[in-house]
Amino acid sequence: ADVTAAKGVEQELRSQIAFREALATCLGSGLTAIDAQHRLVFANPAFCRMVGLSEEELIGRIPPFPHWAPEDVEEGLRIYRGVVSGEESARGHTVKLRHRDGSRLTAQMTTAPLVVRGEQIGWLASFTDLTSRIEAEEALRRSEAKTRAILATALSPFVLFDVEGVVLEVNEATCRMLGLPQAQIVGRCIRELVVGAPPGRIESRIAAAIAGGNAPFETRVQTADGRILDVEVSLSHLEAEG
Repeated sequence: ADVTAAKGVEQELRSQIAFREALATCLGSGLTAIDAQHRLVFANPAFCRMVGLSEEELIGRIPPFPHWAPEDVEEGLRIYRGVVSGEESARGHTVKLRHRDGSRLTAQMTTAPLVVRGEQIGWLASFTDLTSRIEAEEALRRSEAKTRAILATALSPFVLFDVEGVVLEVNEATCRMLGLPQAQIVGRCIRELVVGAPPGRIESRIAAAIAGGNAPFETRVQTADGRILDVEVSLSHLEAEG
């Protein structure tokens, strides 16, 4: 009877890991399992690729694991102890994984208890590679910095606003033209700066620019001292990188 029960537990454990491995594979995530003795007992192919180690090189290892970066061992142990003690919530952690070649990979680690027949027998950890997201965010930051540099040094008035028409950035030339400081322009709707435009005209111009049109048009703006200025406007849709 004990042998039969043990086989049943083992089969259920295998089924649980197989199900989660299939899910992780669909998501392109790495997956590991650790038993109650803190030994790594499973690593899927995606995780092995992340760290450049075979399953045989990982199975049976205990903390600190070979895929932990030496400089992050202390933090890794702190997170690990929190997970196994139950003090850490189910929220994810951003961690660094060390590849066999010495390179580092930033990943989002999410942990969950491994429970069979109501008894916790270990822990599961899934890892999602954040490299592409981090690179995209960095590219966006560089793009924004470049845009701000161009904006600040442009001789002509330059206004950056979102698809709803809310002003995000203006340059010094715009502030001089309107006689207003940047703080009194940013956050306002672009239609508030325009004088005499028929209802819906500004919105239609924005929609046309998003669709790919950028034909210049004339309109009027009012300065802080009440003067009305005739201006020529050229709208262009700016795509965010990443």
